[in-house]
Amino acid sequence: MSTDRKALAALSKSAGSELRYFELVALRFSGESQDVFLCIGKHALYLLRRNLGGLYPDAEGGEIYYAHVKELVEDSQSSGDLLIILGTNRSSTWRSEKLFIVSEHRRRLVDRLTVAWQTDYLYRYGHAKGLPRRQQPLRSKPQDGLLRVRPFKGYKEVVHKGYVLFMPESYVEGETEGTFMDRDRNLMLTVLISEPVCLLELEKYDREHVRWVAMEYKQHAVEHLRRANPFSTQSLDNAQAMETNFVAVNRDAFYLKRMNLANDIACWTAWELCLQADAGLQITILLRRGFVPPLMDAMQDMAITLRCPAALIGTVFTEARLLEELRLVADSVSPLVRDCTCGQTLYGDIIQAKLDALLFSEDSLRWFDKFLGRRPVHEGEARVFVKSILKLLQDENALHAPDTLNAIGEHIHPVQEPLSVPEQMFRRLPFSEEAQDTSHSWKARVARYFAYSLDGGILGSQFTLHDLAAPSLLTKQSQQRVADVLHFLLHIRPKDMSLPFSWTTIEQLLHEPNFRDYSFNDRVMQALLEFGWISRRLARAEKGHGRVTSRGEPGMSIELAKLLALLLLADVSSTSLKAAICRQIMSSARSQERFPVLVPALMETLRSSNNYLKTYATVTLVNMSGGQGPLKNALMRLGVAPLCIQHLTAKDDDLTRYTLALLTNVTKSVHHRQILRDHGVIPILMDLLFRHHTPPFKHQVLSELVSVIGQLCNDQAAWSVICEPGWLVVVRLMQVFHGAQPGTRLRSKTMFALKQLCAQPESGKNRLRVGEAIPSIIAELSEAAQTAGAAGEGPPAIDLDCATNAILLLLALSLSWENCLVMQRCGSEDVLSQLMSTRLGEMDSTRDRIHQLMARVSANAHDGQTTL
Repeated sequence: MSTDRKALAALSKSAGSELRYFELVALRFSGESQDVFLCIGKHALYLLRRNLGGLYPDAEGGEIYYAHVKELVEDSQSSGDLLIILGTNRSSTWRSEKLFIVSEHRRRLVDRLTVAWQTDYLYRYGHAKGLPRRQQPLRSKPQDGLLRVRPFKGYKEVVHKGYVLFMPESYVEGETEGTFMDRDRNLMLTVLISEPVCLLELEKYDREHVRWVAMEYKQHAVEHLRRANPFSTQSLDNAQAMETNFVAVNRDAFYLKRMNLANDIACWTAWELCLQADAGLQITILLRRGFVPPLMDAMQDMAITLRCPAALIGTVFTEARLLEELRLVADSVSPLVRDCTCGQTLYGDIIQAKLDALLFSEDSLRWFDKFLGRRPVHEGEARVFVKSILKLLQDENALHAPDTLNAIGEHIHPVQEPLSVPEQMFRRLPFSEEAQDTSHSWKARVARYFAYSLDGGILGSQFTLHDLAAPSLLTKQSQQRVADVLHFLLHIRPKDMSLPFSWTTIEQLLHEPNFRDYSFNDRVMQALLEFGWISRRLARAEKGHGRVTSRGEPGMSIELAKLLALLLLADVSSTSLKAAICRQIMSSARSQERFPVLVPALMETLRSSNNYLKTYATVTLVNMSGGQGPLKNALMRLGVAPLCIQHLTAKDDDLTRYTLALLTNVTKSVHHRQILRDHGVIPILMDLLFRHHTPPFKHQVLSELVSVIGQLCNDQAAWSVICEPGWLVVVRLMQVFHGAQPGTRLRSKTMFALKQLCAQPESGKNRLRVGEAIPSIIAELSEAAQTAGAAGEGPPAIDLDCATNAILLLLALSLSWENCLVMQRCGSEDVLSQLMSTRLGEMDSTRDRIHQLMARVSANAHDGQTTL
């Protein structure tokens, strides 16, 4: 069962026609039985010999036109038997009209065959007709030896698109395929199973990991929940549409599938998502089945979703209970097999052929080696290549573990020039002039395989690319030989495979005007960047004009900055490579003169559709923009304000957190705050505060949020909008204050925001409301003062930032004599006196304010008592 393009192309040559699908089946007719590949083409079925030696039983009989297929009969006594009934116009090769097929994946085969037959009929006659299909017993009794795990108590077995899963018996099938309703409990369960996708296709779309699928799914799910109500158990089609602006992500994490009920050899990974909307709770577990048999070259994604209306949350159901129920359903998912004790059928010959053609990625090669014990036939050449490099390093005394040379195999004999090994491989497979693109593609795959072999594929952690890129070689000749090897593994070449590979160095690529027309080995590029090899090489090429950091390490040269910017913008760069580039920029954030080169590329990354990359780019800009006024001006000119507001509505906690941190940096300027207000940032912040102001807190997000709110309150216009009665901002910040633990960053930033709300002359009402926090603040300062070490007696236990914000808040509250009376009753004078003996008393910024607060409390409290 496969739709793999490479395998279909090979089978098509033997069949003499274009094919869409194939499966290894047992063909039975006239008392004979034969294993053949049953292939589905545009207008005919093809029975291909297993050794690809031609059609079976002959050229005429092996091609069965759909016009000759009269009916399909599925055996009700077994899961794999299928009868194809031929018409009277069939080939004379077939004496009987009945062809019996035994298929491991009958459902999928029948579905594919039905679509092909009906398409051919429409093509021939101009109108549609369904292929006659029926079920009846073909065996005299049910097939023996079928062994499957039975459902748990209270659960039932459901078969959907070739997979089996267990769900509670209370669920019944809904009107839409894959939808199941529990009307007694008002729950809805949906099962979505996608078609298999070739593993190599995943790299093109940056979907190699289930995490990237989860991010994309989350974005679409959030948007859907904001526009519609999918929580009705009547039917999806009749669900009442509703508008909602609230979707919170309660859970977004990796999940480990805990059951293998079918002895499945495939690799399963999973991800959990829990979305809370006004209408209800939606929990989804995304499953990815990788290395799907029989070719082990495809993956299949699935989504199991449970929805519960909001009215039942907290009363009838809890999130934990619903999550437990969904996990049990997801854990039970397994492929439909005839016998769970038997291994699945693998097309070993085709798998090995694809391995030998180097058509698998590095991760796939590791998986085949570990679980199937299969390796490409070229492993011998790869070992010679690696050992030759080890010998080169040993001759230069640059091999950190000399025993590594023997670990690769004493029978392996190194050669003088490592690159002569792939050259010999290329010469052994001569390609015609018409197949030059195939030849160039083959060379690229060889370079990729040798890079995998060198980077731990053969010796594991004993020798990797880091060991080759790190050492300082003595002679220029050896340096050049290693550089040639690394450039071959990097394999910089035009994307157009009709053009030959020519030696292109990293320096030449950097100055290539058509940079985006080139491709390279993404993993090698990332490794060489992280190990500093490219940085050192470009710094030398720049003849020492690169900076030197305070630690004495080479700084980021202008050449390296240009390369990183180009790679960030290149479509051939993977998500992992771009994230690594962001990390490298953060580690060199002091290279301010490189900002004009890097910032435009980071801004383009912010505009991408990948939330993971948006988050990395945002973190990078947060690190770069701290205390950098010119950079902040540049960001605002480049349009960072509308992008930040867009990111705050993305419902991604990490992206929201770091976007708020970036806003904290850029709101230090009056002009920048005005730009953000003009773009409507305040309503977005107020909505975030409304959604997050009650426990359980998302502390990291909330800390940045209240910090930005406090920054905006520096302006009278923004303060007036934020303090509008409808926002209830003081009430919500007070809830955050009382819910935050003393001494934490959230508590500190909340006191800062409250201080900002109470600092304006018109803040009288705010000061009285916030005055309720005075006893808690003074008690916290008292405890901190008692446990803090005196100045000069070691580091204090007191949190300076939190204590400073507490003093500033009390100072703002002391403008009201009512608050001063409360402070006096709470013993503020004694507490403030104790604080003077701590580090706070030595800091100019706090010592003067403590004196000012003590004086104001004494004076205003006296005036208040006189008034009373």
